[in-house]
Amino acid sequence: MSKDLSSIRKNYAILSGVALGSAGLFFISQILAVLVLVIVLKLLGNSGGEIENLLEANSLVQLVLVTMVASLSVFLVLKILKYLHEKPKKFLLLENKPTLKNLKDIAITYAGYFLTLVVVVVIINIINATFFPNAPLIDTEQAQDLGVQGASGWGLVPVFLMLVVIPPIYEEIIFRGFLFNMLRKKGSLIVSGILTSVMFGAAHLEFNNLNWIAAIDTLIFSGFLIYISQKHKSLYSSMIMHAVKNSIAFYVLFVR
Repeated sequence: MSKDLSSIRKNYAILSGVALGSAGLFFISQILAVLVLVIVLKLLGNSGGEIENLLEANSLVQLVLVTMVASLSVFLVLKILKYLHEKPKKFLLLENKPTLKNLKDIAITYAGYFLTLVVVVVIINIINATFFPNAPLIDTEQAQDLGVQGASGWGLVPVFLMLVVIPPIYEEIIFRGFLFNMLRKKGSLIVSGILTSVMFGAAHLEFNNLNWIAAIDTLIFSGFLIYISQKHKSLYSSMIMHAVKNSIAFYVLFVR
């Protein structure tokens, strides 16, 4: 019995290390990309204030930054898999292309996610109204900060790319491809799914203003992304579903 418990503790230590390492990869990629871009902008003669303004308000510069983060993240994942002697396409579930049946499953799974989110929001609102009537514990109406301001016309093209196209690719590779499958090598489906979803939710918490409803939303969404990618043994399915969600957000926030 003690030997079994020791084995379980050892595996959980490995799982925690993998989860934290993947989170570090995600955040380190962002930090390095920002540093490189700031240095380049500085060399081009921009002052500190101008650089800050470009990063906060220029959608083309933001697109370059997101592309750098995505490229660096995927590069590091591929390097790690090469070091571990894993075949990237097989390990990341990139061998099976999507089919029409898969698209139907994706639509049903997305509907399941949406209904689950609605139920969770209703429960949170009931808790807020019952126990925290004056100051809600979690603000379910808090808007997610996408870091994009006042985009319109052709300016929506880079916003579309950095919201609908790029994140569903590299975030799925990092979380449902790399992180989940690394955890799955040592842990159960449920534990691996929970850890992956918690890390994904934390990555969208927006630590500057603690957007808990965004973190809860993405945590729930991650569970359904894991389900569909594992059902089809294809990361393309979760990429498509991720892109659908972001497309709806893009339409609501910038087009409607």
